[in-house]
Amino acid sequence: MTHTTPEVLLINPPFRARTARIAQASLGPPLGLGYLAASLEAAGVTVAILDANALGLSFQETVHRATRVGARVVGLSAATPSVRLAGRIACGIKAARRSTVTVLGGPHATALPRETLAEEGGFDALVSGEGEAALLALASGEASAPGLYRHVNGKVRGHGLGHVANVRALPWPARHLLPNHRYRTPDSSHFTTIIAQRGCPAACTYCGVPALVGREVRRREPEDVAAEMAACHRDLGVRYVGFLDDTFTLDGLWVHALCEAVRAERLPGRVRWSCLTRANAVDPPMLRALRSAGCVRLEIGIESGSASVLHSLKKGVSLASMRRAFREARTAGLSVLGFVMLNAPGETPADLEATVELVESLAPDHVQVSLATPYPGTAMREECVRRGIAIDSNWERYSFLNDVVIREPSRSLDLLRNTVSRLNRTVYLRPDWALRQATRLATGDLELGAFASAAVRGALALSAATLGRFDRSDRTSRPAEAPIGPTRDCV
Repeated sequence: MTHTTPEVLLINPPFRARTARIAQASLGPPLGLGYLAASLEAAGVTVAILDANALGLSFQETVHRATRVGARVVGLSAATPSVRLAGRIACGIKAARRSTVTVLGGPHATALPRETLAEEGGFDALVSGEGEAALLALASGEASAPGLYRHVNGKVRGHGLGHVANVRALPWPARHLLPNHRYRTPDSSHFTTIIAQRGCPAACTYCGVPALVGREVRRREPEDVAAEMAACHRDLGVRYVGFLDDTFTLDGLWVHALCEAVRAERLPGRVRWSCLTRANAVDPPMLRALRSAGCVRLEIGIESGSASVLHSLKKGVSLASMRRAFREARTAGLSVLGFVMLNAPGETPADLEATVELVESLAPDHVQVSLATPYPGTAMREECVRRGIAIDSNWERYSFLNDVVIREPSRSLDLLRNTVSRLNRTVYLRPDWALRQATRLATGDLELGAFASAAVRGALALSAATLGRFDRSDRTSRPAEAPIGPTRDCV
């Protein structure tokens, strides 16, 4: 059998080590890279994907494997906390094969294209926004394209954002290039994710999604989404799908059409799934349709129990709508995961107390507690700068589940620790929580093996969540392999 060296290698850096200790129990495929690879293949470009994160590779192992592939172009995707790691990997690849063209993409690159390319010397180019067209242009030797930035005569040249106007024309992600057996969630060890739409019209100050994919929502055909679900089940043995769309239920007619298409594929009972949405974007008929189509969980942003904090975050959702959505979802037989965010600019101890009280009254089946993080390109970052609020300058600490980036005298680290602990205990130590999970196991909404594994990790996190989390030692306890600063002089 002849081995063909791919023209392009796409890498998902190994960032999971920092989140493993706080029980990030789900691990999904890098669908962004999957879409890029599929678009390249459709244009006749040979491509490979190295999901170093799923494979649990070290920095050295990632560089070694990437170098051994020998691709002419190597692309890495990185969020803000992993951009330094991506830069170091690029440096390692360039050191071994200087002729390799290295390119960076992802949320951080999109928010700060010129600054990032100037700082991270391991990269020859950068893709800002949706990267399908720009990466193909780079791989094809074209000089420019919207969203493509390059070093030219010692300066960074480029313009605009990459944008896909018609997502219905995109091929499905190249899952055949991914280690699909590695992906799992507390709900199933046979897991994958799907993107059914791009764009989000919301104005939440903390979110960088609109900067990456825009505010205009572009949806795929419901039948195409259902067909992809069926193919994942048939070809990969997937039994659980997590939809990554930020506001899955905004268009009720589309949601009902998707549910009909899923039922037409005879997927309910064979594939369970979950989706993210807003509390003011669901109603009882829609919730019943979701449940009948195999949806078992909604994931809803709570963020805060304080109306004033919600207003400052421009969440656009009322406390009353949250209470109604949680109640109606449970009536429809759906479990609910609530996202909570602490440490917003200007948040007071009374606001934190209101959040604990709201979560206790909502009684979600699961809760994810994060810390407000002023990512580049967000209105929250602009607010912090405008108001002179102290924020960490180390990109590695911009892990929203892990680090306190915003520092204000009104909220001590001890107060935040205790609030995280109280929120977790409010949800997971409720007398009826275990009964709910037992019911889900009995109805087939949960797989016993996957749930048991996640429960062990969750119990460890719950005991530790009280906490070694985000303490001051975090500043110096990074793994020895992690990058310390920008790699502008690496080659």
